[in-house]
Amino acid sequence: MQTLGALVDPVIDPVDLDPDREYQFLRITYAGIAERGETALGREVSYATISHATAGDIVVSHINAVNGAICVMPDGMADVLVSNEFTVIRLKPDTNADPHYLWSILRTSGVVAEWLSGASGVGRHRVTWDTLKDQHVPLLQPPERQTAIGSLYREAISREAEAEALREEALGYIAGLDLEGDAAQDRLARAKPPR
Repeated sequence: MQTLGALVDPVIDPVDLDPDREYQFLRITYAGIAERGETALGREVSYATISHATAGDIVVSHINAVNGAICVMPDGMADVLVSNEFTVIRLKPDTNADPHYLWSILRTSGVVAEWLSGASGVGRHRVTWDTLKDQHVPLLQPPERQTAIGSLYREAISREAEAEALREEALGYIAGLDLEGDAAQDRLARAKPPR
């Protein structure tokens, strides 16, 4: 058993924003998937600190980590910015651990229960580096077992992305039928019984 702080370092890679350029921000689903989120012009951004995360970094939402909003940054999202409402952590150079293995541990009921029971007050469940660094993490041995678990999660994420692409392709084929257009959406809204 190790503390997370012995395995990873918090990373802040500050970005200077051009006021006239549009930027896209990271969004993390409760399923633990990184997505492209809201966009804003540099002058519209009010976060105290903006940074980057690189592929393989683990990103933890301060507000929604207890709901599963923790991800491993995938390839192809280096342009997405991360606000100071997230903690970005990166494996230390001498750490022999798999980021997806650590991601899976941080999203378990046991870890989330520790975070919730350690919070003071109602609804105060922010998870910051101060909480993360002391989190105990069981490391399966040999390290190849961690890599095998990480590989299974990477495969699952890949297959979920493939399934979503297939759903979008199928919807594209029926789009011409106008079953999802404004008129259909309006009719649906009027046809639903009141709550």
